[in-house]
Amino acid sequence: RQLKQQQSNSLLVICKGNYNELFDELLIAIQSRVADTQYTLIVDYIDESENEVRRAVRLCREKKPQGILFLGGNQNHFQDSFHQITIPCVLVTSSAAELSFQNLSSVTSDDTAAAAMAVRDLLNLGHKKIVIIGGHRAHSDIVRLRYEGCLQTFAAAEIPFRESAYDSENIRFNNVMLLQAKYDEFSYFRDYKNFVDDEVLHSDLRAEF
Repeated sequence: RQLKQQQSNSLLVICKGNYNELFDELLIAIQSRVADTQYTLIVDYIDESENEVRRAVRLCREKKPQGILFLGGNQNHFQDSFHQITIPCVLVTSSAAELSFQNLSSVTSDDTAAAAMAVRDLLNLGHKKIVIIGGHRAHSDIVRLRYEGCLQTFAAAEIPFRESAYDSENIRFNNVMLLQAKYDEFSYFRDYKNFVDDEVLHSDLRAEF
């Protein structure tokens, strides 16, 4: 019985945040690949503010997976607690390049450059009034890097940025990244699910700005 408990054909996926379309698409692809193998997939969703590494440590004891995929993560969490994990892991969308763990790899995109490009495209279209609303920068490296990319483009274009316009606490806007082209003409992109009614969002933004 003890031997049986120590063996597992499971792979663990820890998905950080509940409204991320990119992660949803990745999970569909992962599930499709795993379905043709001997492994079973365990998917665990956590809030953006939760510590994904501590969660993984606990689930490793309970589920004994053979590997872990972290969809999203915070480098500080890995620096503090990842040494407790010994199985192979991959950090997706965030970079592990500066983390010196032999069992941790990463697949990532350049979130700073992508956000900078998005703002630059809006500016090139003639829009000057741009509002950024995102998740909490302290909880997510992705949010922080995208925020920095937006600031880089504002600085390069010599457009002042008002910090109070960045809403990181309002739960109605949490996990949403919105770029507002004009206060009364909304042209924006989202990288999260549209879980806030557009008319409500537009009304709130007009009242604020």
